[in-house]
Amino acid sequence: MSLGTGGRRGLVLGVGARSVGTPDELQALVDVALTEAGRDRGDVTLVTTSTRASSRPAVIELASACRAPLVPHAEAVLAGQPAPHPSEAAARAVGTSSVAEASVLASGARLVLGKRASAHFTVAVGELVERDPAGLEHQTDVAHQADLEHHGLEHRGLEHHGLEHHDLEHHGDVEARGARLDLAVNVAVPSPPPFVAQAIERALPQLAVYPDQGPTTRRAAHHLQLEPDRLLLTNGAAQAFSLLAHARRWTEALIVQPQFTEPEAALRAADVPVQHHVLSAEDRFSLRPDLVPTAPDLVVVGHPVNPTSVLFDRSDVLALRRPGRVLVVDEAFIDASSDPSQSLLQDRSLFDPEVAEREGEVVVVRSLTKTYGLAGLRAGLVVSTPALVERLERLQGHWSVNALALSAVDAVLTDEGDAFAQQTARRLHRNALHIAAALSDAGLQVVPPNAPFVLARHDQARLLRVRLRDKGIAVRRGDTFPGLGPQWLRFAARDPEVVEELTATLRPILDELGR
Repeated sequence: MSLGTGGRRGLVLGVGARSVGTPDELQALVDVALTEAGRDRGDVTLVTTSTRASSRPAVIELASACRAPLVPHAEAVLAGQPAPHPSEAAARAVGTSSVAEASVLASGARLVLGKRASAHFTVAVGELVERDPAGLEHQTDVAHQADLEHHGLEHRGLEHHGLEHHDLEHHGDVEARGARLDLAVNVAVPSPPPFVAQAIERALPQLAVYPDQGPTTRRAAHHLQLEPDRLLLTNGAAQAFSLLAHARRWTEALIVQPQFTEPEAALRAADVPVQHHVLSAEDRFSLRPDLVPTAPDLVVVGHPVNPTSVLFDRSDVLALRRPGRVLVVDEAFIDASSDPSQSLLQDRSLFDPEVAEREGEVVVVRSLTKTYGLAGLRAGLVVSTPALVERLERLQGHWSVNALALSAVDAVLTDEGDAFAQQTARRLHRNALHIAAALSDAGLQVVPPNAPFVLARHDQARLLRVRLRDKGIAVRRGDTFPGLGPQWLRFAARDPEVVEELTATLRPILDELGR
C-alpha cells in the first residue's frame, strides 16, 4: 500500500471526540481544517484517534467518508506524545492531555496543522513524510501495516472493508427518526393488523400477572409442526443472538458478510473471536460453501440476507454444516421473501439430536415483528435441538417475553396469521421489484431483490443519503455493515406512491451530483 498518491504526501487526520456530536459537525470541522491546510479529503491516508473515541459513530463515519482506515491508539500511548497544545481538562477526562494532535504524532506523522475545535470535536492534520520513495516510504508503509495488524485489521480493498471499523449498533430506526418518508426500516406495515391488535388488547388485563410462556410455546410448536422442546420464544431475534453468544465457549465464530450486525455485536460483547467471510458484490453476493473456512465452530448466515436481499438455495446453506459446528441461520425475513419454501424449518429432521451429532447442529432464528408491525413489542423464536434449546432457556432471564408479546405470538402463528403473511409477502415482493426498477432507471446499480428491501450502489451514496434526508426521506446507509462501504444504500420496499415521491426527489439530486 503506497501512502502517497501521484507524488503527494499522505495525510493523517487526528480526531478527538466527546460522547455526543453529530457526523455532520465533525465532517464540517474536518473540511475547514483541510481547507486551511491547503488539502482535501482525497489526500487523507489515515484517520486516527484514541481507543475510547474510536467507537464514536461520527468518527467511524468520517473514516468511511474519507475512504481511509481508522486506527486507534491507547490513551497511555497518546499521553507520552509531545503534543504542542495540551489540555488539562482532557487529561482529567480521558487520561491524556491531547488526543487529536497526539494521535497524529503516534502514527509517525509530523503535524502540519495544530488542533482545530468545534463544540464536540478536535481535529489535527499530519503528514507522512516520504523523502525516499524506494526506501522511507516503504518503511512507513510497513510500520503502518504493522499498526493495522496490531489492531486486528488487515489490508484489503475498501470494497471488502478489511480496514474499517463498523458501527454495529447502528440500525435503520436511527435514520428514520423525524423523517417524512421512511425507507430505512424494514417493518412491513405501519401498525399491527386488526386481528393482532385485538389479541394484544384482550391481553391488557393480564399485565398484573407474571407471564408464563409455556402455553404459547406449545401452541407455536404445534403450528410449526415441531416438538415443544425444540422451540424457544425470545424477546425479539436480538435476544436470541445474545443467548447464542453465551451458549458455549466458542473457539471462533465466523459470520458470512454482509449480514445483519446484531449477531456480531452480541458475539463481540461476549468476547468471542469473530472472523468474516465476505461475499463478493461482483458475484452478486452469491454463497459458495466450498470457499467458507471450515475451522470455526460457530457460523452465522442470513437467509435471506439483510442488507443484500439475496436468498440462498437451502442446500447451499446446509452445506455449511460440520460435525461439532453450530450453524446459525437468521430467517428474520424468510416469510416476506420471494420463496418462503427455502426456509430450513421445512425439514424438521435438522433438529433431531442424532442428525445434529452426525452432520452438525442447526439453529434457526426467526423474528415475528417485521411482517406484523410489532417492532416495538419484541417477539422472536429459536428452533434447534432439545439440548441447545434447554441451554438457551437456562440463560434467558425470567419473564423475558411479556404478556402482550405472548398474545401477539398466539395471534400470528395461526392460519389467519399465515394468510396475512402470504398476502403481505406478495405485496412486498411487487414493491421490491418496483423500487429496484426505479432505482436502476435513475442510474443506481441494484442488487436483484428477494426480500422486502433493495440494496443499491452509487459512487456518491453518502451525499445522496444526506440530500434525501434534507428532503425528509430516510434511507439506510450501507457502510455500517461489514462487507459494504459508503457507496451502498438500502431501501425498504414501500408502496408505489412512496416510490414515486422518492424518484421525483431523487432525480434532481442525482443531476446535481452529476454536475
